[in-house]
Amino acid sequence: MIRGDLHDETMKEDIEQALVSDVASEMPTVRRRTSPRRAVNVKSKQKAAKPEHYKVICISIYTNDLEQLDAKVAELKRRGFTKLNKSRLIRIALQQLTLDNAVAEAGRDERAFTR
Repeated sequence: MIRGDLHDETMKEDIEQALVSDVASEMPTVRRRTSPRRAVNVKSKQKAAKPEHYKVICISIYTNDLEQLDAKVAELKRRGFTKLNKSRLIRIALQQLTLDNAVAEAGRDERAFTR
């Protein structure tokens, strides 16, 4: 490679780099990859306030209890109560629960409720 070719090649690389930098600086940085499966909108994530009136939790539930819950939700939906879901049904049951009822239920199966 002669000196002129080296100079031309270096100049070409400099021009390409400048063009890439100019184009990149004009493009809004809106999305970034956090994983191969999920892209996150950076601006909306920063602005979005987290809801404070509820929390997402995870609980364990016996399969037969879950089947009963699913059946009740399906029946309610069949009757036209389309907004009633598992979460709402559990909240309704919680509102009706009293400590006396819980103690009475514990008496049926002491092993499940004693320390």
